[in-house]
Amino acid sequence: MKEQPFPYDVQLYDRRFLNCFQRHAVVFMKRLGIEVDWLFHNALPAANDIFQQMVVQNKAKYALQSSYFSEDDLALLGVRFYERQAEHLDDLLEIIHQQIQANGCAFLSGDVYYFAHCPEYRSAHAQHVVVLRQANADGTWDIVDDNAASVLCEYRYPQQVLEQFFQNEGARRMFCLEWTPTPISAVETSFPQRHQAFLNDFNNDPWFYYNLEHLLDNPLACDATKFRALHDVFTLLAGSRDCFSRYLSMTGAPEATQERVALFAKEAGVLKGLMVMAQITGKVRRRDLIERCAALAELETQYLYDLRLPH
Repeated sequence: MKEQPFPYDVQLYDRRFLNCFQRHAVVFMKRLGIEVDWLFHNALPAANDIFQQMVVQNKAKYALQSSYFSEDDLALLGVRFYERQAEHLDDLLEIIHQQIQANGCAFLSGDVYYFAHCPEYRSAHAQHVVVLRQANADGTWDIVDDNAASVLCEYRYPQQVLEQFFQNEGARRMFCLEWTPTPISAVETSFPQRHQAFLNDFNNDPWFYYNLEHLLDNPLACDATKFRALHDVFTLLAGSRDCFSRYLSMTGAPEATQERVALFAKEAGVLKGLMVMAQITGKVRRRDLIERCAALAELETQYLYDLRLPH
């Protein structure tokens, strides 16, 4: 199995905030010339919502539910995704080839257990999406997917492996992309309006930021569970605010506001790093964690105030 780096914006389109399908989709939509960064207008999930899902409900990070990547927002870019299901991969080959010819990609869902480049290879089962790029004359397929560091790379696999990947995931489906280019003038008008509506409804209750000590003292969960969940909270906060910062740069938001959002993302990344160390050592730098978390709350209050000012 040969691994080749795949060219894309590694820092922005990463897996801190985006799940596997969203990341694949934005990378390949960008290659088609679709202005995907407009979608980040609401890449701002509230800390309390993230906490509720990651800590209280114990969801996996990739399962975060937010208003980002909605069908309505995609439609403003002229994009629609739809599913095709089949019992066998052979039944989807025609539409896969049509998607590759039209868009340069096809998104196939399956089980990572069968891919040698995945950390779960032959050891764990998990639903995943990969990108099919082309079929080769020798019966192999070129695909794009995450490497062990969650960076997109190119791989080549026999069709038999793709069949195993596809066959052993319950839904047995692929995601198809339709795109009708939209006038940029319409896009530049519609997304700021949707962004403003999103901000008007945004609930920035800072409860999570100021109650971290109570969470650490919770006797109903072991430290390992708390550290993992909080790691995911800070990862999502950092990744989402980096994406949101890109949207702000597109719309000419004040430099000071952009800098505050970027600083928030950076500081949330520091907290993520502290939780990585906590998972390794079993200990947490409690005072540092609590103080940095309170500082995040102040930064968020400041940039939300800026954003809600009339311009």
